[in-house]
Amino acid sequence: MDDSDGGPNSLAEGTALALRAHLLATARPELLVAADVKRNGGPDLVCWQWQPGKVWVWQLRYLHDPGTPQHWPPAAVLAAVAADPLSAGLDVVPGPSMRTLGLLAEQEASNMAEPEETVAVRDGPIPGLQLYCTAYQEAGGPDFTRREASMRAAKYGASRCNRVVAAARATSLPT
Repeated sequence: MDDSDGGPNSLAEGTALALRAHLLATARPELLVAADVKRNGGPDLVCWQWQPGKVWVWQLRYLHDPGTPQHWPPAAVLAAVAADPLSAGLDVVPGPSMRTLGLLAEQEASNMAEPEETVAVRDGPIPGLQLYCTAYQEAGGPDFTRREASMRAAKYGASRCNRVVAAARATSLPT
């Protein structure tokens, strides 16, 4: 992967979140996982009940952002997840590192919207934080096909996760 990083980028963020949602859902397909892939301003990544009675929340941040937070996700994000009907009666907390779950600490794929860009996402230094960065990649380069396949799987996986969560929310609302 080329070291040139284009800086913060919402299209890259969506790809990073899709990678993480797909990773969680592949490891535990029976659980609900939601990812704000379209960057609508909600919680970035949420997983219900991996640990019974808990809702885990992660927020994504650009790797080279100089302001590393001390507490993450912000209280307002945790409160928004706690207000979700799917979180009723559950403890909403920052998510652990993927590595502690036995999952990949770092992943990479082609950007969903800009195939000439690679997106990498990794565990942050504190619970609830995932970091991403980007780099230029040559179409047809040695890792391009693998990264494209990773992106397609993540995009499909995250879309499926979000549809399942939307259906679960619809059935949990009073009629």
